[in-house]
Amino acid sequence: MATLAKAIRIAATAMSTTAPMASGERGAIVNTASAAAEDVQMGQAAYAASKAGVIQLTRFLAIELGPFGITSNSIAPITTLTPRVRKVRDAASIERIKNQNPMKTLVEPEDCAAAVLFLASKDARYITGVNLNVNAGNIIV
Repeated sequence: MATLAKAIRIAATAMSTTAPMASGERGAIVNTASAAAEDVQMGQAAYAASKAGVIQLTRFLAIELGPFGITSNSIAPITTLTPRVRKVRDAASIERIKNQNPMKTLVEPEDCAAAVLFLASKDARYITGVNLNVNAGNIIV
């Protein structure tokens, strides 16, 4: 359960820096959760619970900070093809993961960045309390 407490503490600490935004300027918080928050897999209870906690904290912040013009959203990526993933997984494992989703691909770091940039942009100024799945259709809720 240390993972759960640590993840929530990190998110809450990071979001406490939004106090200056409450001065009347528009602001946006975009947290990173995980598709694991909506998926059940053996041995992943602490990680999944911590990411579900990030999503719920994001929703509460949307309610509490909305009156100050601050939106609060999260993204929930699935396995992302980062340098670390390329290092720890073999080609067969990567192919297996790709074939588990409708788009037959893995999310790239740039896909997550694009989602964050959108949610932080003026185009998303009235989107708040949302968890955006960035997972190539692997988890469709």
